[in-house]
Amino acid sequence: MAAPLIVAKLVLQAGPLVHWLWQNREQFEPVFRRIGDFAAAAVSDPIGAVRRIGNTIVFGQPDGGSKVIAFIEQTAPKLDRIEQLVTEVQAGQSAMLSSLESLQVGPHALSSSVASLQSLSMVSLGFTAILPVVLHMQFAALNKRLNALLQAVRSLTKKFDAGKIAELETGIELLRLGMGAHEQQKGTDARQHYNAALRDCLHSVHYFHTLLSDQLAEKSPNREEVRVLARHLSVAVLGVASCHIGLEDDGQAIAQIEAQIPLLQQAARWVFKETAGKDPARFLSLPIGSRVVSLAFMADLFQQAKQAGAVEAKRDYTPADWFEEHRGTISPFSGRLPFIGKSQYIDGLRRELLEAVAAVEEVNRVRGIELLAREVRAAGECNREVMGQLRQAVDSGVGRGKYVV
Repeated sequence: MAAPLIVAKLVLQAGPLVHWLWQNREQFEPVFRRIGDFAAAAVSDPIGAVRRIGNTIVFGQPDGGSKVIAFIEQTAPKLDRIEQLVTEVQAGQSAMLSSLESLQVGPHALSSSVASLQSLSMVSLGFTAILPVVLHMQFAALNKRLNALLQAVRSLTKKFDAGKIAELETGIELLRLGMGAHEQQKGTDARQHYNAALRDCLHSVHYFHTLLSDQLAEKSPNREEVRVLARHLSVAVLGVASCHIGLEDDGQAIAQIEAQIPLLQQAARWVFKETAGKDPARFLSLPIGSRVVSLAFMADLFQQAKQAGAVEAKRDYTPADWFEEHRGTISPFSGRLPFIGKSQYIDGLRRELLEAVAAVEEVNRVRGIELLAREVRAAGECNREVMGQLRQAVDSGVGRGKYVV
């Protein structure tokens, strides 16, 4: 018999994740029974005891491992935000920048404002991230971005074969048909569509994996090409995972994501190094809307980058640790501004910060789905059925806004 879902409102303005979980300990008591002494860990290591990796909230284990506590699911994905993120057109930049406003000030920082990341990196899409409608929207927005960047990434557009682009689009459409047939209890039709979609999506994974590997092997990789290829690869691998979940082959879904994570991490590591990782102290006090980038925000960004494999660190980042690491390069923001072209300089910093956050969060989102799939499988459950339960809970009106399941 399937285990019941625990649905809780994700309200993090009251403090960090560990505080929120402690306040909801009665509701999450069945989970805490399985993970060890949560109270002791929370007291001894409040930063490391509870972490967010993409959509998952995990409990740190003494051996360095982690145990999934909960999974963040956005009940109503805003597809227009996906296009704003991927295309990053001028009209959409103000919306993306405003989404950063709530992440800058105070002790809560980025990890306690998970919901506001939705327009920045789709982190709050949750399990919805592997639904065909979301994958298709990401894919379509990526191709629009390619057209907009025709001059900047002309070499990349030459590499893209029209047939390969169509193949991934076809795979996503077949995946949609498979899910539709499954909902109508047409088992044979569903399996046929899933298998056909799997073939197309697998080809796309190999194709984009090769292009991304080749680009990262260049002496001077093109940052735009790295970002676009990494996002295409993410769409393709999530499509493959969706097909395997539809076929109730959870082991292969996990294996396919696991196989692509190292390359996605390598891409995120390179992008992060070229943006926020390069003289990170220059972002302190960067104006974002009516606020400024804080020390707490930068510490949490580096913590998420550590989770994504974009930076190497032996311990978790706290504001104090981050300050000690970068104290030698911290200087007043006003002193860094050029005499001429101040607005262009500030706009450039904002773009770099957005690139860094998006690169990190997108890798962690894929990792989070892998962690959830592993947790469900380890519990003897079927990911397809759990996903169905989740969507039923959402469609029934249980959730309004952001919830943890």
